[in-house]
Amino acid sequence: PCLPDAVQACPKVVAALREYGFASAESALTGRTARVHGRSIQVGDVVLYRGDGHNDFRVGEVHFHASLGGEIFACLSHWPLKRETNQWKKVIVKNGLTIVPSAWLEKSLIYSPAEVGKLATVLMPAL
Repeated sequence: PCLPDAVQACPKVVAALREYGFASAESALTGRTARVHGRSIQVGDVVLYRGDGHNDFRVGEVHFHASLGGEIFACLSHWPLKRETNQWKKVIVKNGLTIVPSAWLEKSLIYSPAEVGKLATVLMPAL
């Protein structure tokens, strides 16, 4: 992963990184776009990302990308699963933040927008 448009992180990003235990948050770089697995993933994209296990795929919205200590991270809101098939997932739109290594991001998804607390439908890509 890389941040092709990296700039010095704003105070809001630094504060979020510090809250998650990144001691050197002040040295962070941030960018609107991350290049991951040959794809561009931008702030605001709804993405499929890996969770704890090999087949644990989750959905979330990207809030920012950050580079810290030579590693790239994505801050996103995890959207919990409600129902799923092989073609789609019904997820609950949430605002909470989680930070994961950008290498866990798989790809951006097509989805039906919904308000916070409501169900959104995301189309599942072939992996």
